[in-house]
Amino acid sequence: MKKMINLIQTLKVGKSDPDRVEEITDAAVATINIAIASGNDAHIKCLVDISCIEVLCDFIASCHSETFMRDSLETLEKILEFGAPCIDYARRIEKKIKSIHSSSWPRQVPFYFDEFLRKLDMYLGRSKRIDLKDLF
Repeated sequence: MKKMINLIQTLKVGKSDPDRVEEITDAAVATINIAIASGNDAHIKCLVDISCIEVLCDFIASCHSETFMRDSLETLEKILEFGAPCIDYARRIEKKIKSIHSSSWPRQVPFYFDEFLRKLDMYLGRSKRIDLKDLF
């Protein structure tokens, strides 16, 4: 978990090498999974403190147009809430959503990310744990 946290802390979302797209997503999702599987509130709080959930959210926001994000608001909220269900950070969620919606220039939508969001949404509905091999 520490290795993944270090990776997430060093990522500069939006400025990252495009080849690191899968690494960003894998690290964020895997770290969330480990914390939830541990059942340890301290681990989950750590993810909130280092903004692990927001890294994934920022990455999604940097790759999608404002229209896509508006249409995917429910999925985005689930992603944000998923990693820290026992921590009250509704203000961070609200701020993140507002910043996404205030974005003024459209961005290109990678073809694979729409599928990722659909699968993530499906797994959030079934369980608190995501199986990475089924997502990618």
